[in-house]
Amino acid sequence: DEFAEQCFHSAEKKGFWKSELDEFASEGGLPASATDTYTNLKKSEKLMLIVSELGEALEGIRKPAPDAHRPDFTSEEIEMADALIRIFDYAGGFKLRLGAAYEAKRAYNEGRPFKHGKAF
Repeated sequence: DEFAEQCFHSAEKKGFWKSELDEFASEGGLPASATDTYTNLKKSEKLMLIVSELGEALEGIRKPAPDAHRPDFTSEEIEMADALIRIFDYAGGFKLRLGAAYEAKRAYNEGRPFKHGKAF
């Protein structure tokens, strides 16, 4: 969760959490009834950015090459790292208990059957 906070603050500082709607909302221009809708739109935007990083990782598998900005890593490695950063940013920005949820889910999965009882 500390890493999530770090990722969120870094992304916030670089402007990734700022939009014109944020300013409108902070000035009282957004009715209270629209707050949940606005939050859900923000969450949707952030989730799609995670998906886009995973798509870029797939391209790194399809066309293996060193990363353009960090040639000491493959583009697959860098894009997977980007996806993690965006996931932690999301968790930090929306105050999710990602660390605790991860530990709980990992422990639960330990007791599940092979392939969780499914064919694939």
